[in-house]
Amino acid sequence: MEHPVRPEQLPGKEYPGLVQWTPVDGASAYDVWFDEPNKIVRTKTNAADEREYYTFHQLSPWPDVVHWRVRAVRKTYGDLPNRLPTVTYGPWSALQTSVNPPLATGPIQDVAAVSDTTTTDTPTVHRLTPAFAFRGNQVTANPDIPGKPAPLYRVYVFSDSDCVNVVFKGALVGSPAYAPRMTGPLQYPTQRETLFFAPQGYLGDGLEGKTFMADSSRIQTTESDKPQIPPATPPTVPDPSETAPPPEATQPLPGTPVETGAPVDLWDSGWPNGRYYWTVVAAEPRLGSNLTTYLSAPAHAGDMWVSVNSSLGFGGQAQVGDGATAEIVPIDKVLGNVVTLKAPLLYSHPAHERFFIPSDAVEYHDLEMPQDACAQGRVQAFGKTNEPAVTTAGAPYVTGLSPTGRLVQATGARPAFYGSPLVLWKPALGADEYQVQWSPSRYPWRPVDPFTKERYEKLTFATSALLDRAVIGQNGTTRGPLPPGVWWYRVRGLDFSLPGTARAMSWSKPVSVRITKPKFSVVGR
Repeated sequence: MEHPVRPEQLPGKEYPGLVQWTPVDGASAYDVWFDEPNKIVRTKTNAADEREYYTFHQLSPWPDVVHWRVRAVRKTYGDLPNRLPTVTYGPWSALQTSVNPPLATGPIQDVAAVSDTTTTDTPTVHRLTPAFAFRGNQVTANPDIPGKPAPLYRVYVFSDSDCVNVVFKGALVGSPAYAPRMTGPLQYPTQRETLFFAPQGYLGDGLEGKTFMADSSRIQTTESDKPQIPPATPPTVPDPSETAPPPEATQPLPGTPVETGAPVDLWDSGWPNGRYYWTVVAAEPRLGSNLTTYLSAPAHAGDMWVSVNSSLGFGGQAQVGDGATAEIVPIDKVLGNVVTLKAPLLYSHPAHERFFIPSDAVEYHDLEMPQDACAQGRVQAFGKTNEPAVTTAGAPYVTGLSPTGRLVQATGARPAFYGSPLVLWKPALGADEYQVQWSPSRYPWRPVDPFTKERYEKLTFATSALLDRAVIGQNGTTRGPLPPGVWWYRVRGLDFSLPGTARAMSWSKPVSVRITKPKFSVVGR
């Protein structure tokens, strides 16, 4: 067997810090192999950011040229009868090359949300959770530090235009683009020494450490969230779509990325009335402090003193500010809220900057509040739809035995079959598994056998299923044909990367199929 389709680099406009490829039907995820750091990451969408190339080294030559390959992933479960090993991915694409321009400086601005479509200033709807491109590196939504350059950025997604109700918190990246990953964020340095050496190599995957919003509240990227556990007490009539995904049949081969299970996908927004709003904010690493206060007035380069909110406990030396203008200053004496220095300041510092005794611990702080960035107009809207499975194209995708015993395929809108027909559907973008239901009536929908109380329902990782039922006989329960009559069936995808336990995508429209009694004739005695 040979895979008929491989993902290819998406033609057209390229966004700095981002690689894109054509979606593959039936793929539930994609592996991206970045050549220079020799690293494989996994993503749900058809794009991946180049955070390894930019983080802590945004200047040439680190991010200039990116070589990469991509392959489609479709998980398989269960064992083959002959016990041959199975893999969950297709072949790698040819080696692709992306060339990045120098990092754009200036005020940070939203550029586009990109997946199977592209959204800029005019909202459009996406079938996959998009990646986000932006440009610039300077703070604009913090009046205390306007124009301050930042080395890191974080994307936020909200369900409201005021940017208050957060539904997704992106990982910290140094690249001018962000795409959610199933393999987690980068492992950021948590000590002064490791931060010093970070610009000399590529970061691996791990945890971000202590991270804070601009108002000092603790946050954690959605990429590090734990998968939702189904409730211990299930409902009276459990919904199979809410069950946890089963373990894979075989152990991952070496080099296969390990998923965190984090909910990195977005729910259907109810387009066109419902939509999401996204923005990006600046961030930076900071040394933790053993003692902290803040400048109560601006300090200028050459000054021999600073005014602080509280000078209690300071002596020896302290650090003024964070980021590119941070400096260690020797303290001569303290009088009231004025700290006199032994040497002049090298940089100017605005009011409210930190004045502190540093520790060796490293923390990561947003420099702007997303709400303020949105209020400035740095916000874009987009829609997200969960694609329903396609079950018809003029005639339903159904195969089975005709009433006369021939194997036939449906040719009309309401085909007739004997026994248990095989229904098929086209893959839905982003689906990991499929839920199939059938009912003897379209309304009310009744997917339950009135005698055995078994649900007319199946979960499958394939794109086909037999419509049958449980039959109780002398030898126990077996699977048998449906009773004659008109039956209706529908299909929906399940996305294991959606938040919570509500992993179901949109139902297809109900499709009818007629089950008849067999016809036969006596040909001899």
